[in-house]
Amino acid sequence: MALKIQLRRQTPIEIDIKSWITYANTVKEPLILSNGLYMPCVFETKRFIESNMYPHGNVFRSDDNGLEAGHPNDRPVYKSGDDYYFNNVLKYKFNMKHITVFDSLVYHIQEGEKNDKT
Repeated sequence: MALKIQLRRQTPIEIDIKSWITYANTVKEPLILSNGLYMPCVFETKRFIESNMYPHGNVFRSDDNGLEAGHPNDRPVYKSGDDYYFNNVLKYKFNMKHITVFDSLVYHIQEGEKNDKT
């Protein structure tokens, strides 16, 4: 479950880290669940590269019934890129389990890199 709190749009340099840590410490809990959130996530770099990383966008069936990514959503979507990557690549090719932990909270700025002037 993602906690969503309303904050004004911030850049990384504007984050009040002390307040964030105080807040995170009040809501975190020692809980691990199967599946859940896709982002943010942590990967071992070597395994991430071996997996060919995320597909570029959603995954679609190709004309020859294969799979391909990178199209605009002008055709039926087979799976979201996240769902395909976690469940078709990591799970079946690498025997990795997708879990969500609730004691490691992350301050996520949606598209923050677009606003960062530093």
